[in-house]
Amino acid sequence: MSQRSTIDFPSRSAKNDLKLLQLQQHFNNPGLQFSFGYGSGVFPQAGYLKGTSKPQLDVIHIVENPLVFHRANAARHPKHYSSLIKLGDSVIQWIQDCGAGVYFNPYVTMKDSDGEEVVLKYGVVSSQNALRDLRDWTSLYISGRLQKPVKHLYGINDDLKIANEYNLESAFNLSLLIISSSSSSNLITATQLFEQIASISYMGDPRMIIGGENPNKVKNIVKKQLPYFEQLYSRAIEKAIIKNFLKKQGTMYDVTLNSSLAAQILVHLPKTFKKRFLNSFKNKHSKLLSQDRSMLKFLEYKESHDDADSPCMSIHADHPYIHEVLRDPTSKRVLLSTISSIIAFPALAQSLKGILTAGVVKSTRYAWEKKLKSLGP
Repeated sequence: MSQRSTIDFPSRSAKNDLKLLQLQQHFNNPGLQFSFGYGSGVFPQAGYLKGTSKPQLDVIHIVENPLVFHRANAARHPKHYSSLIKLGDSVIQWIQDCGAGVYFNPYVTMKDSDGEEVVLKYGVVSSQNALRDLRDWTSLYISGRLQKPVKHLYGINDDLKIANEYNLESAFNLSLLIISSSSSSNLITATQLFEQIASISYMGDPRMIIGGENPNKVKNIVKKQLPYFEQLYSRAIEKAIIKNFLKKQGTMYDVTLNSSLAAQILVHLPKTFKKRFLNSFKNKHSKLLSQDRSMLKFLEYKESHDDADSPCMSIHADHPYIHEVLRDPTSKRVLLSTISSIIAFPALAQSLKGILTAGVVKSTRYAWEKKLKSLGP
């Protein structure tokens, strides 16, 4: 099994790495399966002026049972939680499940081993929810963060490793599909390729739409982390070249896909994405679709969490409907709008429930600082 998805990238500095690992020890509660750091407080990003205040550290904890984790964590760190924690398990569980299923505690102040004050935001998500998102792209919330370099802080089991390997390969191949469907040149640099990948998780995010994030955020991330992206996606690049999805031309990449190669990519993408994408054309190409019973079954099938491997959930690259859709002149626009449709509601719900989990004062501070960052270089 490839280990690319488990690369532990160094953060801003060795001191920052040590600080993160020390802070992590305060969260090693029952059922913790994987913790990772991400964002501008963990990795360098272009566009930040020297001398400005340090960004808060962003961490995600993937746990077996969020309620069990919250009970232990609230007993250990009661000041991390808003008054919601006093309303009982049923309320916490309801809020936990809203949106992308992540419960955030932002603007938490802690001290490292040197007594230096550190500000962090940490989210808690169930392993079941995380795995579903990595495999199916149900929200592109956890999977989107793991499509970029992250700092591993605690463990990772085989299920998460395998699921994230698929997540990375899917993000890479979807980016090839988007680039190839463009009317502009398909000869691109590594930077352009990784900017396309990094942009996936921001499509449809209301913070990008209303100005809560720096509009140059994707470029800023890739500019400072290009070697990390190259390592993270090295296996996906190798596989894409072998399958003729990608050709290396000196320092450039040629992304030219015929309908057969594009279909091979599409049928192996996460099911939430491909079902939404293909359903977008069912009225426009209804005549052809009506002649394809297995495709109709796939598009209409309502699966439960227990039957994801049902034959009704698989399709092959030879379906005429798929080729017709990929030749459609609106295919690129629909590829992008499909990503946005997956992200938009969970991202909005996460932003709204942040007011509850953080409290009004912390939420206002967080929104204001995000706005100031969005006005940066």
